[in-house]
Amino acid sequence: MANGNGKFNILQPIFQYGFAGLCGVLLIIMCWQMNCRERQYDKLLEMQSETNQVIERNTSAIQELGRIVHDKL
Repeated sequence: MANGNGKFNILQPIFQYGFAGLCGVLLIIMCWQMNCRERQYDKLLEMQSETNQVIERNTSAIQELGRIVHDKL
């Protein structure tokens, strides 16, 4: 765009500062969202722990059932 015409060179810093400002605003919004959802992450980790316990119990039950069926055959 630097074709000897000066009107685009005047606007270039405005676009650069606008882009940098927008990036800063988006970064602040992301940090705010992470802070708001911190409590939800604790609940999510608790649910994941409970789900893992259920999976462990189901796995052991299936393994026990497999041993019983194998012994009966």
